[in-house]
Amino acid sequence: MKKILLSAVALFATMTVNAQEVGQITTDDLVNRIGLTTDKEEKDGKMQSIKIDVAAGTMFCESANVTMSAAFDDGYSPESAAAPKIDDANYGTIKIGDLTIDATQGVQGNSNPKDEAGANPALASTVPVGPAAVFQFDVKKNGYLYVFHKASSNKNYMVYENKAPMGYIFTMATDGTKALPKVFGYELKGEGEFNYLPEGTAVAWPEKIYLGEEAEDVKVNGLSVIKFPVFEGCSYWVNAGGSKITSCGYYFDETGDATVTIENGVSEAITILDKGQIPGAEPKPVAEPWKIEGAEGAMEYDGSWKGNWWNLNEDMNADISGYDYLWIDYDGFEGAIQFGIFYSEWQKTESWGEVWYTDQVDLTDAAGVVGIKIEKTKIIETGIGGVESEYKGDIYAKHARQVFTQDKGKASKINIKGIYLGSEADFEAAKAGGSAINSVKKAANADDAIYNIAGQKVNASYKGLVIKNGKKYIQK
Repeated sequence: MKKILLSAVALFATMTVNAQEVGQITTDDLVNRIGLTTDKEEKDGKMQSIKIDVAAGTMFCESANVTMSAAFDDGYSPESAAAPKIDDANYGTIKIGDLTIDATQGVQGNSNPKDEAGANPALASTVPVGPAAVFQFDVKKNGYLYVFHKASSNKNYMVYENKAPMGYIFTMATDGTKALPKVFGYELKGEGEFNYLPEGTAVAWPEKIYLGEEAEDVKVNGLSVIKFPVFEGCSYWVNAGGSKITSCGYYFDETGDATVTIENGVSEAITILDKGQIPGAEPKPVAEPWKIEGAEGAMEYDGSWKGNWWNLNEDMNADISGYDYLWIDYDGFEGAIQFGIFYSEWQKTESWGEVWYTDQVDLTDAAGVVGIKIEKTKIIETGIGGVESEYKGDIYAKHARQVFTQDKGKASKINIKGIYLGSEADFEAAKAGGSAINSVKKAANADDAIYNIAGQKVNASYKGLVIKNGKKYIQK
């Protein structure tokens, strides 16, 4: 079960070992264990695969931390996911570091997914019902899942977490002979902490998301990867809209930064994922260093566990996802002082009231630069005040309320030169005595304008993929 509520006074342990594992579907296993067949039969003048009924929950492949199975009752047959074909050879080998997946060995369902109303679930982000070709992934550890499949640029793709539709990264290889490049992709963004798609969101074809709704249809096939974060105890569904998805397996890691290449033994290898991101995409903008407004000057504390708190913005919910470190530059220190940050998440407890999750460090030197790494993932080992709590699990340090300094029950004083948020390079430069950061981040974004993917300014009534403050969204 994903943990949402966060404790304020807790011990943390960050993940240091990156589990890396693959789940490979094999034709022999599908035939010998599940009872599928590679035989074909003539239907409507064409030789087609024979689908064999498979019960919901039937496992297709598994690894230490992930099990891939059928989400619903449906007919299945062994099928290859290898594509595109270049130089008369299909791309059928997937490589992630030293790990390999054979894309020629896959499985395909029989029934296009539909919701309770009989519609394609991708048209309004509804939930599919069976029978349907939907793959389920049950996860035992937090990390990232990369699902490999044969994609069509003119089909929609959906991911669900415990039946909640969510965003993901999609990339796909093509033969490069039509309007689409050899590799293209998009990031489907949801809302909130867990990237869920708002009710009614229409998910377009990949080619329309990339080229725009007005572009002529391209309709090409190729190997694809869908990547998304996963959490211990949760179940995930992956399916195509208006089609039967064909998958050869998956890759799982804890860092989300895998580079994935595909090969056909003849042509050049194609990179379909570069360090966890879409190849060729513009690098994510690096956040400018942020000097916290008002957090400077001489401070004196009387030893009553009180101090100073500086709000990061007016609504006390500032986005800090682009920053790696919080640090304080100080001198004139005496006594015992704690420096830290309050995140936006909180929990209500019977004995402590409202308790906010924090990260803090004790200052010990007379002067210097002391930092706190803004970990994107933490693990609560204990609960409030070291007492066992039901709220164990991952912490997501993406939004924060305030930064603070306070005494630790001892009369103290400090002269604060500045408190900053920035990149690791900014922090290292500050420790080395680099140039001061004088810019002050504004609470609101300077430009709230909305643009379509062609760069044209649009308004709130525009439907489709839009860009706002450097991020892409599906506007309905």
